Amino acid sequence: MFTHLNQSFWDYGHFPLSASNGTRLVNPWLATGSNASPFDQNFYLVLNVAVGGTNGWFTDGKVGKPWIDASPRAKKDFWEARNQWYPD
Repeated sequence: MFTHLNQSFWDYGHFPLSASNGTRLVNPWLATGSNASPFDQNFYLVLNVAVGGTNGWFTDGKVGKPWIDASPRAKKDFWEARNQWYPD
């Protein structure tokens, strides 16, 4: 299958000029000269199912979150609370 693209995926994605921390974002595929980059070559698509996280994505103190991000036992706390989130 081939589709003609009038703009690059970078432009199509409407990426901001900088990240929230001020880091400038640059189109990593600009040098290829192809609007189809990075999808103009074979690639693997990996699908993943994950739970939890201690990177701040899930705010501490929210109802139903059984772990604290900074806790050294976060994974264990999550697992020990499985009766709250694991379906019967």
